[in-house]
Amino acid sequence: MGRQSGGLVGDELVGGGDWQYALARSNRAKEMDGLEFLEIEINEITRINIGKNDAHIYIENDDKFQLIVDRDTGEKLADILK
Repeated sequence: MGRQSGGLVGDELVGGGDWQYALARSNRAKEMDGLEFLEIEINEITRINIGKNDAHIYIENDDKFQLIVDRDTGEKLADILK
């Protein structure tokens, strides 16, 4: 898979952070029938390209990532970033 910039791996909180916060967010994702939880800081988003059916979110911290989501989610995020 590649490097991880943060998150829970085994019994360690990668990148440091608050266990209570991570646990609360993970539990909230489970309550919403989510299988995984991913948190991206707003200042790490460098660009969003909205396509016909999906949106590409470009993320940059120590590494560069691209996240592909549905168009509606991309549009909502783009509105937040305005």
